[in-house]
Amino acid sequence: KKVMLQVIKKHSSAVKQIEWSFLPKEFAEVASLIWKDVIRKGQKQGFRNAQATVIAPTGTIGLVMDCDTTGIEPDFSLVKSKKLSGGGFLKIVNQSLAYVLKSLKYSTSEIVEIEKALLQTSSILKTKIKPEHRTLFSCATGDLALSSEAHLKMMAAVQPFISGAISKTVNLPNSATVEDVSRTYQLAWMLGLKSVAIYRDGSKFVQPLNKAEIQKNEKAFPLCSECGFQTVLESGCYRCTNCGTTTACAS
Repeated sequence: KKVMLQVIKKHSSAVKQIEWSFLPKEFAEVASLIWKDVIRKGQKQGFRNAQATVIAPTGTIGLVMDCDTTGIEPDFSLVKSKKLSGGGFLKIVNQSLAYVLKSLKYSTSEIVEIEKALLQTSSILKTKIKPEHRTLFSCATGDLALSSEAHLKMMAAVQPFISGAISKTVNLPNSATVEDVSRTYQLAWMLGLKSVAIYRDGSKFVQPLNKAEIQKNEKAFPLCSECGFQTVLESGCYRCTNCGTTTACAS
């Protein structure tokens, strides 16, 4: 009980390190009162669990609940496809796009045109979003992909208030090297994170989230004989990107 209270008090003291100038004024008072209440109740009743707080994975559940992101995550991409456990894909578009563009004083017609271009190209650079606004829409992948350092700093901002770990994937591009992976883990340690997971895009043949786009040279590839989904050419054979079935081999 004594040691656990020391942990909780460390969480409470971390509130003073927050840059409150970036947040609504009332947040500071509310956060301070919450942690004081936690300490008061902890001193009286103790704590049931060794780890009072964790950030658990939400994954598909979060997407079903209309969350654009899951946990402490940037969006994977503004337009993406989600692989469903029962087969097939669900196309997902970030719901905040139109809201943010409206806040930036884009007209209704401009927003419609931007959304249309984004759905067609999956590239924010090919839309009429002003250059000075583009970084507001940075995602885990794509033209303006966030660095691994950005992912880790998101976690580091929250870790002082979490006595357990944070379920979070740091997305690395397909070109990531062993050294990139090593630097990511080292920085996570230096920032005081209690755990970190990484995923290099394309390192598994089938992955839950993909950018919603098909390469031009894939359009001529046959469809899967089992589920009808698009295949890709891999090691001389056409393999389904949905169920993994090999449909045919190239001569």
